[in-house]
Amino acid sequence: MNTQTHKIWDDSLKRLIRANPQHFVSWLLEGAVFQNWASSELKNRTLEADAMLGVVLNGQEMYLHIEFQSKEDISMAQRLLEYNVLATRTLKRPVLSCVLYLRKSNNTAEPPLIWVLPDGLEILSFRFVVTKLWEVSVIELMETGLAGLLPLVPLAKDGGSHEVIDAMAKKIVEARQTELLPLAKLFAGLVLTKEADRHWLERIFAMYNDILEESWVYQEILEKGMAQGLEKGRREELRAEMRRLRAALLAIVQKSYPALLQPVEVVSEKISDPEVLQNLLVKIALAANRQEVQEILAQIPETSKGQTTTN
Repeated sequence: MNTQTHKIWDDSLKRLIRANPQHFVSWLLEGAVFQNWASSELKNRTLEADAMLGVVLNGQEMYLHIEFQSKEDISMAQRLLEYNVLATRTLKRPVLSCVLYLRKSNNTAEPPLIWVLPDGLEILSFRFVVTKLWEVSVIELMETGLAGLLPLVPLAKDGGSHEVIDAMAKKIVEARQTELLPLAKLFAGLVLTKEADRHWLERIFAMYNDILEESWVYQEILEKGMAQGLEKGRREELRAEMRRLRAALLAIVQKSYPALLQPVEVVSEKISDPEVLQNLLVKIALAANRQEVQEILAQIPETSKGQTTTN
C-alpha cells in the first residue's frame, strides 16, 4: 500500500470515529460512556495516536486509545505499549489500547505482550485489545445496532459483495446517519478494485448524490481534495517553468560557451527557485565572455542551490 492510500485509510477512519465516538466506545469497551476527546499528541516524543477518547467506566475516568493498522508491522505490540505508557503519563488516567486491523495479515499482534528475562522471570505483561475486521462477520457488525460502524462493513468477513454494500448504504440512510455515506462509499471503493465494480458502486451511490453533497464529511473530503489538487497544480506549473528556463539557459550556453555547458547544467539543476534561475539566464545572456560567465556561476548564493524537486 502506497503512502497516499495509507493516508486515505487513516484520515477516513478518524472521520468515522469523530462522527460517532460513542458507537466505537460501546463496541470496544462495553459499558463505557464517551466523555471527550483527548489530545492525540504524546509528550516527549514525536508520536501521535490515531484516536484518544476520554471515557467513563464504572464511574471512573479513563481513556480508550485506538490505532488503525492497514499493513503489517511486526513491532505493533511494542508500539502500543509505547503509546500506552506515554499516554498514561501525559493524561494521568488508566489507558486501554486497542488496535483495529483493517486488512488481512498473517502477522498481527496478539495480546498480551510479555517480556521475560533469560532466567524465566516475567518482567512485563501488557494487555491490549485486537480486532481483526476480516474475522468480524457482516451480521455481527450490523446487529450491534451501532450505525457508526456500518461503513466498516465492506472490510468485514464477506463484506465486499454488491448485495452487502447495497444493504449497508440503505441501513445508513434508514438510521439517518447520512453523513456516513461518503465514508461508506470510500471504504467500499478501496475494497472493490475492479473497474466493473467501481462502475457499479458509482451507480448505487448515485441515488444518494444530493445527500452526499450536503454531508459535512463529503465537504471536508472535497475541500481537502481541492486543496491537494491546487497544490499539485502549482507544483506542475513550477516544474514546467523550471524546465522551460533550464532549456533556454542551456541553449544560450551551448551556442556561446559550449565548454561551460556541463558546469552550467550542474548549477541549474541545483536551483529550486525560478526567479534565481531566470536571473542566471539573463546574466549569462548579457555576459561579455567566458570568464564573466564563470564569475556569475560562482556568485550564485548557496541558499539558492538546494536540491530541487521540480525536475
